[in-house]
Amino acid sequence: MITGDAPVDLLRIVSTVNEDIFIPHRCLIYHVLAFAITSEKIAEKYKSKITETIFTTCKSDKDFFDFIKFVSSFRDLKKKSKLPHTVGKAVRKYYGMKSPMGLAGSYARYNSYHRWTHKDLIKLAHVQSPSHCGNKKDVNIDEDTERALDLIKKCETLRKTTDPKIALPLIFECNATINQIEPALRKSAEVWNATLPNMSLIEILQSLPKLYKLGFLKRDTPTQALINETLTNTEGIEISRIHPIEVFIFMKLFEKGGKYV
Repeated sequence: MITGDAPVDLLRIVSTVNEDIFIPHRCLIYHVLAFAITSEKIAEKYKSKITETIFTTCKSDKDFFDFIKFVSSFRDLKKKSKLPHTVGKAVRKYYGMKSPMGLAGSYARYNSYHRWTHKDLIKLAHVQSPSHCGNKKDVNIDEDTERALDLIKKCETLRKTTDPKIALPLIFECNATINQIEPALRKSAEVWNATLPNMSLIEILQSLPKLYKLGFLKRDTPTQALINETLTNTEGIEISRIHPIEVFIFMKLFEKGGKYV
């Protein structure tokens, strides 16, 4: 499968699969791409094509970090000491394409995936930013960068605070999900109700057992109303591109109290 023109055929298959908007378990795409880009049996001339495919298939930061996770498993990067050269180039390109507010938005939504943080990748790949982006003393800092730095500071405050009065307005400003909230506040219905509109359909389905155990899904509660609105929003469901089998699995997990059986 990895000799001759097989890498080209492999990438063609990956691109075809990626075109299916309802594909379940998208992470498998990045498992294949991570294997291909780290394989010593695939000629270097194909590596740039693999990198291009990574960028055409990635639809979110989560997708890109799924790729990094599988690269880690193939190259034993648990100590986070070094990225393969081709992967490092891909990371530099990925972050280089982000505007200051785009990067701040990524940081606001998730600081890390699979135990890898944005800081880890930026540091290991030696990502360079324009001088004004990293120099707090630069009086010529542009407006977008100023806004981005302000958003990052607010996200840091949100992740550390245990005061709901401080957290609630920051949830709105940072467009935060429950994963950005200090664990001490995750038992508050008010906090959940503020974060649910910012969460994806999959994140909400994953949270159902937790919400049930907290008693927030009782009849006529604000949380139940928000969940019902999400699960009956046809447009939102179509945009989420969630596969029916994934919904079935999540609902079965909910039925079993969130435990795999």
